[in-house]
Amino acid sequence: MSDLNSTTPNCPDDLIAAQPLEPMMREAGKIALHYFGSVSPERKADQSVVTAADREVERFLVRELTNRFPDHACYGEEYGASENKNARCVWMIDPIDGTAGFVSELPTWTICAGLLVDGVPQTGLVYAPVAGDLYMADPSSGATVNGRPIHVSDATELKPDSTLLAYSYAHHELDLTWPGRIWALSSAAVTVVYAARGSITAGLVDRVHSYDVAAAAAILKQAGGELRNLQSGTPVDFHAFKGHERAEDWMIATNPGLQDEVRKHFKAKNAG
Repeated sequence: MSDLNSTTPNCPDDLIAAQPLEPMMREAGKIALHYFGSVSPERKADQSVVTAADREVERFLVRELTNRFPDHACYGEEYGASENKNARCVWMIDPIDGTAGFVSELPTWTICAGLLVDGVPQTGLVYAPVAGDLYMADPSSGATVNGRPIHVSDATELKPDSTLLAYSYAHHELDLTWPGRIWALSSAAVTVVYAARGSITAGLVDRVHSYDVAAAAAILKQAGGELRNLQSGTPVDFHAFKGHERAEDWMIATNPGLQDEVRKHFKAKNAG
């Protein structure tokens, strides 16, 4: 990834208002939908699934972002780092977050582009083309879905009807005592933005890559939420993500007042 110690200009807090980013994301969605329902999956070296849609969407987004922000860097899931490796401003791109669901023709995959400034998520765009939901956030505009402001749940305690979105294999690694409903979808970004919009009480994300959650983390922050490490409770540090390495811990997305209460309901099975 980029060396974030150097300086480059043009990382404003009002990037969404200043640039036509919504048409770019919707065009990326059209590209992906062209393949949806008729794509042949392949296996990468790590056995994760990739498709032609992943590759074409990433090439499109890198090209568009590079044209708009020539002093920024881009880092994508499929092709890694672009030019400007010393840039402070780095776009993290996941062209199809939830590729397995995409291949299975489920509707909950997303297209993600998140801007890190000095390693901190600042601007986020997460588009769910099948639902038609475009989430956007930056410090100036706040967090929205299709232009409507969103905010995390204002719950102050967990109840039997509290809802959690979690990774489908969470029960293999964690002992869960969640008191309410647990659902699983195919996208880490969806898990985080659903927490951001208050549709769920909390989201549990596994050890994903930075490009999986950078955009959604920016949206969650502007919606009043926090993304914290499960075991330590510390804020997720995007400086700790390196290239294609995964995060060292699971992550919790919820409102700040519920973080400690939510984390108590998950314990690593090897923790004794």
